[in-house]
Amino acid sequence: MAGPAGCGRCRCCVGSCSGLSGQSSARLRAYRRGCRARGEGRGRGTQAAEMLVGVAVGVGVGALLVLVLETGTVQIALAAAVAMLVVAAISNGPLPLIQAGGTAVLVIALQTPGTGSSRVLEALVGGGVALVVSQVLLSPNPVSLLASSERRVLAMLEGSLNRTADALASCDAAAAEATLKRLRTENRDALCELESVRETSKRISRRTLRGRFAVQRLERLEGRLQSNDLLLESVLLLSHATSRLLGTDAAENPGVPEAFSVAARTLARGVAALREDPGVSGPIPRAHEAAREVRKTLDAEHFDASEPRLALVADELRRTASAVAALATPGG
Repeated sequence: MAGPAGCGRCRCCVGSCSGLSGQSSARLRAYRRGCRARGEGRGRGTQAAEMLVGVAVGVGVGALLVLVLETGTVQIALAAAVAMLVVAAISNGPLPLIQAGGTAVLVIALQTPGTGSSRVLEALVGGGVALVVSQVLLSPNPVSLLASSERRVLAMLEGSLNRTADALASCDAAAAEATLKRLRTENRDALCELESVRETSKRISRRTLRGRFAVQRLERLEGRLQSNDLLLESVLLLSHATSRLLGTDAAENPGVPEAFSVAARTLARGVAALREDPGVSGPIPRAHEAAREVRKTLDAEHFDASEPRLALVADELRRTASAVAALATPGG
């Protein structure tokens, strides 16, 4: 056990780590909310329906103005403006707005018997084909979409852990700081992409025939991804702790146990195992084994636990190992 002075320093270090963890969690939640909002785009089925609405409004407005004002340049401009205003009152999407204005112009400019009805029929046929293709024939697999996005995130984390291991092995403060800066940017971008894909996958599972058949598999993958934020946060905090340890003056540097770089490299192998197997059907043994190996490596290493910077790196290595183990179990 460390003496009182050592314990005091460790408590200070733990407090600092807790503060960083809380800030990191808050940032992750904020990124997730923003990315979820950006991911709530219109699907192809919705776009087909909006096209039909725009065409119907354009035909109706154009036909009405032809009956009231006949045809002419002024009537064309007026028809486009009125049709777009009507659509703007019921939808904020650009597609129905453009369709309404364009259809109204065509109805007046090409005024011949059956122009309006032909335009509506064409829109119905085109929209119907688009719906069949997008919702039945060529709808994407929501599980594959989400698993692919997760693999990209895990590949980013694997690379970061390997770079952290290199920095620890060579005691390279500049490399540790560069890894931290790179990870901060990549972490934000990767989280945003993953959250957008999660929203898209949920929408596909609700609105397409293929998606409905994949609901159970998607729910299992979603359950495992509940631990994804923990891994993102843990790798970021490990990189921060490593930069803090190696960034001290040489005279104050407590030295880096070899076990730290070995543990970081083992964690990278565990994340690689997660990346190779989406883990939808069952646990991932190689990832579990990597997490256990990290704990054994750290338990066997005897370092000065009273040194707060060393204790912080060891704690973050264990925390990351726990996150890997949680992701290795569906629903964990």
